[in-house]
Amino acid sequence: MSRNEVVVFGARGRRVRVFVESGRLLVRVLWSERGRRKIKSWPNTTANRRAAKAWAKTFSESRERLPLYKDPRTRASLRDIWEMYRLAEFHTLRPRTRQNYTERWREWELFAGRDFVAEDVTLEMIDNLRVARVKAGLSGNQAAETIKVMKLVFRWAERRELITRNRVVLYRFKIAKEDRRAPIPEYHRDDFSKLLLQFDPRSSRYWRALAVTAICGTQGARINAVLHLRWEDIDFETGRIRWRGEWDKMGHEREQPLTSLAREALYVALGWSQNDLTRSGWVFYTPKSKKHDRGDHVYHVSSYWRMLCRAETGAGIPHVTQRAAHGLRRMAAGNVLELTNNPVTAMQWIGDTDLSMAKRYLKKRDETLQSVADRIHETPAPAADSVLETATQAQRTTQMRNAPRSRGALTHVKTPAYRTNTKRRRSESN
Repeated sequence: MSRNEVVVFGARGRRVRVFVESGRLLVRVLWSERGRRKIKSWPNTTANRRAAKAWAKTFSESRERLPLYKDPRTRASLRDIWEMYRLAEFHTLRPRTRQNYTERWREWELFAGRDFVAEDVTLEMIDNLRVARVKAGLSGNQAAETIKVMKLVFRWAERRELITRNRVVLYRFKIAKEDRRAPIPEYHRDDFSKLLLQFDPRSSRYWRALAVTAICGTQGARINAVLHLRWEDIDFETGRIRWRGEWDKMGHEREQPLTSLAREALYVALGWSQNDLTRSGWVFYTPKSKKHDRGDHVYHVSSYWRMLCRAETGAGIPHVTQRAAHGLRRMAAGNVLELTNNPVTAMQWIGDTDLSMAKRYLKKRDETLQSVADRIHETPAPAADSVLETATQAQRTTQMRNAPRSRGALTHVKTPAYRTNTKRRRSESN
């Protein structure tokens, strides 16, 4: 860009230039911030040239007084951009989301090194990360979640001008069809009944697992919300239960009618609440004094998972990885869909407002397909004579359509007027 420079302010590395653009239409101020050029423009008049000089001088003096935020010769590392992202964005995220992001980024830092320059990350490094996960026996599908967090942080760093080059955003994650993660299956209703029979409500060890299983399988709530129920959230008179937003994955607070099985399970928990010496108010309190000393009064999800695995073994139910309590939630959604035939109602029952998740939760059931097959009425087979007569009639109709028409059959068709006039002119000329 050809220009007529007017004046320059500031020392090297912080220079602010005032110039008139070619064509003399604009007067501009040019400076650089973290390797990126910045421009401020005015129409090229005498008054605006004075204003541009004054603005550039004041701006340059203010830059000289302020210390540099970071040495321009040093570039941000992976740890630098992560710490700045965490400081700027973590207050807007749910606790579980913060934990997931931290775990994903820690995996990436352990592989590449926390002091590695962020701008120097290449696509081949991400390929090597996937290969290293496979060699370590880890799931290849989980690599997609790590790469999502990487793209998120790198995009944020690019918007904040912490990095000037971002190759990570160009990466495309692909996986073979046979290696794609299978959807988490739901529990069958018969399996649900077998699980409940494995828990004795009179036992101090099993009553919690019984109540949690019953609530998850009928109300369809997530396990974290169920374990953090308090007695003030239960209204036996109106038959409603309140799910607090602080324990919900999406932060939504809602109320839901109680099912009969969930009500009975809560009555069992109410009886055992008399043994809560700390009077914590939690429905599923923990009896461990060590946890009480740490300020933790809630029955832990890992304890319930162990109980559920034992119940599966005792009931002869095959164990499926990652199904656990989420399989009960999916079963509850499927039951509501079967009752109402309305996917919107099914998703609303389990408290999920994202209807696109219906494809994941609502799966086809073999017994539903079998009931459809049983309802289909077989049409009785027609007699052989009627079939022969129908085929003969169809053949005659086809032959009549394809047969050529005789001239005699067209005698009733009127001759067009232009053809009649042509014959008359020919006869008159002869």
